[in-house]
Formats: sequence, C-alpha cells, structure tokens
Amino acid sequence: MGKNVNKCVSCEEPSSVTGIIFLSSFRWSNVLKENVFSVILDTTCKAYFGNVFNSKIVMCTQNRPGESTCQGDSGSSLGRIEEGRFVLMGIISFTGQDCSIGSPTGYTEVIPHLEWIKKHS
Repeated sequence: MGKNVNKCVSCEEPSSVTGIIFLSSFRWSNVLKENVFSVILDTTCKAYFGNVFNSKIVMCTQNRPGESTCQGDSGSSLGRIEEGRFVLMGIISFTGQDCSIGSPTGYTEVIPHLEWIKKHS
C-alpha cells in the first residue's frame, strides 16, 4: 500500500479485471470472466473522458478491441498480485460508449477511500 497508482507508477505491470460480464443479445455470461489491462496515464484518460475524469479518485485502463469492459460491468474489480497477495486497485465506475473498439474504462480508486472503508466495514 502507499503506492500512488493514480500517477501510473506501475503502468508496465498489467492488472486484471474479474466479473460476470454481459455478452451480447441481452445475455449474461454464467462463467466468471477475467481479462488483463494496462493502467494508462491520467492525461490519456482525461483526453478521452474530459471532465468526467477526476485524477484524485479515478484511474483508467486501456482495453483491446473486442476485450473491453462494457456497460453492466460496473462494480467489477481491478487488481493485481503484489508480493503473493491480490491487491484491489479499483472498481469499474464508467466505460466508453462503444465497448467493441476497446475504449478506456474508468475505475474508482480504492486507496483514497481506505479510511472510509475501514470505518464502515
């Protein structure tokens, strides 16, 4: 803990997203899915999302076409393994409008909210 992932300290280290995803034709997957994405720089995210992006509490990943998160994936986790332990980095908050082209995804960062989480859990 204590790493400032918002400033893309570990962008070169991929992170994974897990969740039950929406497939197509109004069908949900009945299998837990996982994909690997890279955290992108704040400036790249802001250029895509504009004023929706708040660098103090949001981080973004770049997604590959056809492998993006999409509407309905909100609440899924973004994390990675550090020193043998899963570290929750963010929760999907918003996605680009066209999921098929690999638009970035915005995540609410967990670290800025740790005190609130500890207090209310």
